[in-house]
Amino acid sequence: VLLWVLSAVAIVVLGNAVIHSKIFSQASIETIDAPFVGLRNDHIAVAADNTPNGNTQPRRKWAYVYLMAGCDSTNPGNHLGMLYNVVVAARVLRNAGSKVDIVVMVEMFHSAPNDRLLPEEERMLRESGVKIKYMERSNEKMTFHEATLRKFEILKLTEYSRVLYMDADVIPFCSMDDLFDLSEPDPQALADQGLTQPVLRENMVLTWTSSPANGGFFMLRPAPGFYDEIQAIIERQEKEASLITKGPKFNQTRGWGHVFEGGDDVWTTFRHIEDRKKGLNKKWAWHCEHGDQGLLYYWVKYHRRDVSIIIGPTTEHWVDRDGSAVLDHRDSLVLDKYACVNDQAPLVKDRGFPSPALPYTSFRHFTGPNKPWLRAKITQIEKGEAAQAAGADIFWWQTLRDASLDLNFTIQFGTVAQTTAYGRSNSKEQLDAKIRKRVQQMEGNTTR
Repeated sequence: VLLWVLSAVAIVVLGNAVIHSKIFSQASIETIDAPFVGLRNDHIAVAADNTPNGNTQPRRKWAYVYLMAGCDSTNPGNHLGMLYNVVVAARVLRNAGSKVDIVVMVEMFHSAPNDRLLPEEERMLRESGVKIKYMERSNEKMTFHEATLRKFEILKLTEYSRVLYMDADVIPFCSMDDLFDLSEPDPQALADQGLTQPVLRENMVLTWTSSPANGGFFMLRPAPGFYDEIQAIIERQEKEASLITKGPKFNQTRGWGHVFEGGDDVWTTFRHIEDRKKGLNKKWAWHCEHGDQGLLYYWVKYHRRDVSIIIGPTTEHWVDRDGSAVLDHRDSLVLDKYACVNDQAPLVKDRGFPSPALPYTSFRHFTGPNKPWLRAKITQIEKGEAAQAAGADIFWWQTLRDASLDLNFTIQFGTVAQTTAYGRSNSKEQLDAKIRKRVQQMEGNTTR
């Protein structure tokens, strides 16, 4: 089941000389803005204090971002569950009072005859208050490994100063706008509280059961050039991997570019806390370390060197000192009085979290086959308030039903595929196959 954790996620273009022929440019994202319709319009205002457009970085302009990959109007079952999930998430956030933008990045399947979603699908998103951004499609079918990396195209969203990414099988239960504010507070408010630095760093990741950085829920700061930087990291790692002649094409000592030194410089998951205390976690050896969850950890901790890593009730804050990542300080339960405002599912107790601390309980990640849209036995829901639901899946269906009534669309039961267009397994074998193909391409170019 763990291999399915990212099954509704989508996904990355792998840099310059990689399998795909070019890096996707800033201009490759087409935006469709949408007025918010169907809920209270006073909830749509974005965070204030934005600087003018141009070379100046925006301030306090934030977005929740989803990603739908492998979309195809001729085979909508592959993306319909993700589409419904974004509609549910948007409704929850707006009902909870969120004032932050909601964005969905849409990648059309490489062989899809259409360049965009069906008009009715676009309408559902627009009237849910979701901004649609179309991504440039790949020129050939990607593996799931390649696909999972594509989420880092959120770094292109430089009109925002913070983006909170959620996999397309994650729903919030409340407004999490405070997470943005804790990372990028109003300077005067910070001074009024006698604080010299924000509660959270510019990037935030959550440790999970089997990974030190969960790839399904994290916050990053986009900025011009960041996407090119992460593409260069991917290309460098692939070049190094192509030199490995025996065994897997991922070096678990160096990983994405850092050798763990021990002491504070080790990683942990909820399953490896005791190993960390013993200083044993010095290898890049966790779930999806060769993919998005390894790259994410490297990007925020060792490349940007500016991250708050949430480990249950404890938060570690890592900073840059003389070009090295250094643990600045730890604090405990700092997020418990923030992070979840106006809970819309108060009766849902089982939220699938590895820790009872916030923000773990602020959302639900429907991993593997546990996605509501794959659970046909609960599709015949009763009328009533979503807030009365005692289970997360029932809450999801009730919220979708309410959205369908308000926005006048028909829920298409029984048409959703069991997996994404790119499969559901992110294996090292896919990485190995990709590297072999890269080597063949390089050898072909040399002989010309």
